[in-house]
Amino acid sequence: MITGKFGDDGPLKQFVIGLMVSGIYQHADERYEHMLRQGQAIPQHLLFVEEAHVVMRSDASTQTEIAQAIGEDAGLWNNVTDRGRKLGLYLWTSAQHWEPLPSGVVTSSSIAIIQKVSTVKDAEIAVSKAGRLPGKTSIDDYSKWTLSVLNMPTGVGYVRRTRKTLSHEEEMEIFPVAFVDISGIAPPSDAELGIILRQQISHR
Repeated sequence: MITGKFGDDGPLKQFVIGLMVSGIYQHADERYEHMLRQGQAIPQHLLFVEEAHVVMRSDASTQTEIAQAIGEDAGLWNNVTDRGRKLGLYLWTSAQHWEPLPSGVVTSSSIAIIQKVSTVKDAEIAVSKAGRLPGKTSIDDYSKWTLSVLNMPTGVGYVRRTRKTLSHEEEMEIFPVAFVDISGIAPPSDAELGIILRQQISHR
C-alpha cells in the first residue's frame, strides 16, 4: 500500500504508481514460468488504483513521457489487463472520468460500476460498457441511457458483469444499485490499517 500527498501533481502520481505497477508486473512475469516448472499455484494479487483517470491517463504525450521515465512502453496498463490474470494480477480501478482511461482497461474489465458523469463523452463510454451500443439498440434507448447517466442522482448507479459466455447472458444484464452513505464514518488510521495488513499476512 502506498499513500502520499501528491496534490494536483498528475505526472508525479503517474510516475510513482506507474513505476510500482511496472515493477509488480515484471516480477509476476518472471515468477510465472518458475512457479509453473515447480508445479506451484500462481499467487493472486489485487491492485487497487484510485484516481485512475489521472494515474492511467492515456493521452499520447503524457504516456510517452511517463513510459520513458519508468523504462516501460506506453501500453503498461493494457499489458496488465491483457496478461495480468494469467500472472495472478487483478486490477480494480476507481475513476471520476472514463475518457482518459486506456482502452484495454475499459474493454477488459469484467465488472463495471457506473455512476453519474459530467461529460457526454464519459456518458457514451459508460453506456457502451453497459451494453447499450449504438447500432445494437434503438437511438431512443441509447439516448435515454446516455441522459440517465448524465443526470443520475448521487448515491445510486448501475452495475454490469461484462465478461460472461453467451450461455450466461442473463448474468450480464445491468441492474441498479444504491450505495450506503459512509461520509460520516471516520476512515481507519495508519495504525489500524497496519494491524489489518498484519492480520491478513499472518493468516496466509
